[in-house]
Amino acid sequence: MTIIARSPAVLALAAVCLLGLGLRLVRLEMPLWGDETMSWMFAARSTLGETLRVAGGDPSPPLYYALLHVAIPVLGDGSFGLRLPSVILGALAIPLVYLTMREGQFVRADALAAALLTATSAMLIYYAQEARSAALATFLATLAIFLTARLIERGGRLAAGLPLAGVAVLMLLTHRYLIALVAALVLALAFFRRWRALAMPVLALVGGGLVFAVQAAAGSFVPGASGRPTDAAALWSLGASLAAGTIGMQRLDVIPHPAQLAFPHPLINVLLPLIGGVALLVVFGAGIAGRARFTAAQRRLLLLLALCASVPTAGALLAGTPLLSVPQWLLRGIIFIWPPFLMLIAAACSVTRLRIVLITAVVIVNGLALVPYYTTYTRYDEAIGLERLAATVTPDDLIIADPWYMHTFVRYYARPKAPIIGWDDGAGWVDVERAYQTDLSGRRIPGEPPNAPRGRIFVYPRREGPIPWADHFPDTLIYVHEKASDRWVGVER
Repeated sequence: MTIIARSPAVLALAAVCLLGLGLRLVRLEMPLWGDETMSWMFAARSTLGETLRVAGGDPSPPLYYALLHVAIPVLGDGSFGLRLPSVILGALAIPLVYLTMREGQFVRADALAAALLTATSAMLIYYAQEARSAALATFLATLAIFLTARLIERGGRLAAGLPLAGVAVLMLLTHRYLIALVAALVLALAFFRRWRALAMPVLALVGGGLVFAVQAAAGSFVPGASGRPTDAAALWSLGASLAAGTIGMQRLDVIPHPAQLAFPHPLINVLLPLIGGVALLVVFGAGIAGRARFTAAQRRLLLLLALCASVPTAGALLAGTPLLSVPQWLLRGIIFIWPPFLMLIAAACSVTRLRIVLITAVVIVNGLALVPYYTTYTRYDEAIGLERLAATVTPDDLIIADPWYMHTFVRYYARPKAPIIGWDDGAGWVDVERAYQTDLSGRRIPGEPPNAPRGRIFVYPRREGPIPWADHFPDTLIYVHEKASDRWVGVER
């Protein structure tokens, strides 16, 4: 009888998980953008040791690159294959959300509501389709929250904290912002006096903190192009993304082509986050008004979720201020706050008669945010030009990455048969071949001026203005990619 009673909930959860997986597979073949090509360059090495060696110079820890290295021989290195591990990890977070809600003694309907919000979250879908560590970070974070909720409810001896400590170590090997989540979990265990289970996570937190301190002292945290200060626009992007998913991204510079994530009419891009924000205010207002209806176990889970959502957010926003030597606020670095945030929404809805209406409203707003993402968005709209270059270039030609860091795009899409060199307006020639072998973290490795090739020069992506190095090749034909026509055109001198 118990199995029969539970079967509708199991079937419903399976349907929600399949929905989430299906949404994450839509348009997965979109071209890779810059950071994703960096993931490929780290992971597509001959050995795992080589991947770990070159990834050691990257600001991000190497666990995701190691996972991708293992996946490439099986799934291939096309955009679908490179992103599929993230899709799977993103989908696996859905049942973890359900189990976490059940650990807090919420009824199956509320746990299914939280799983549905996770499955249809525009933000989680976006980052589950990215060949970066965001989906892995989200999965591990959700697993850690589930394990912590279980420890809070069931307690245990010293060994009970071992699984959580192991996951915490994996988290710290995935993204440095996850140290804030580990701290939040430790705070929760301390607040509920789970002292025996606390020892192991504390050791993981201290060890991770020491590693990060050593890296920071050595200057390993290189600020990337995706960093930004914490300002009004950054706060708007975070708030709009929480309220309406990707619709707030048109003001966020960590997303490639953010304007394509917006509706053509600007008014919709303002109204939709406002509508979503009002809906969330109603949701959390109802939760506060009905707080007396929460059981003791539910309150413990709510406190845990609140800590897991707020502590990392505060830390990330602080990292985008002058208080730190290298400000770098990064939204995808805290994408793992979305599952606890969505669980808080489902929990708040559980104490109101409008539960179904409010959950439906949040799902609809996120669905609307996905419309431009699924219809007009592309992560990289010049892939065809580089693929054409692959069919055109010969060993007698020379490819110049100008600016130099675009050599990652050239390598992935063009798979060039010709030599590549980089150019930086401030530093001159950059040895991108040496960078590929030794250091991809963003440091400019000076290079010698190249000899004039017997064939042609293809330069990417410089398109307008004088070419400062053109006089070095007075007799060589120079071609640049014209984005408007998607053609390679000769430069007039």
